[in-house]
Amino acid sequence: MYHESSGPSLSREAKRKPELHHIRIFGSPDATREKPAWIIEHHSSPRDRNPLTHEFTDGHEMLSHLANHTGVEPESED
Repeated sequence: MYHESSGPSLSREAKRKPELHHIRIFGSPDATREKPAWIIEHHSSPRDRNPLTHEFTDGHEMLSHLANHTGVEPESED
């Protein structure tokens, strides 16, 4: 038996990104002392073989990305 469904809720579910399980951070193989670079992988499971990958050459952008995706908030400077 075969049944095909469609509709707004199914298309939203298909477009939804998988839940974040863990993040892996490592130095880019192209990095140099003059131009550092980092690669961040977003894994949706412990054995995710196709993570979302982001590469950064700016340390501030990399840390901002981590804060946005992990829920870390900077301390206030009161």
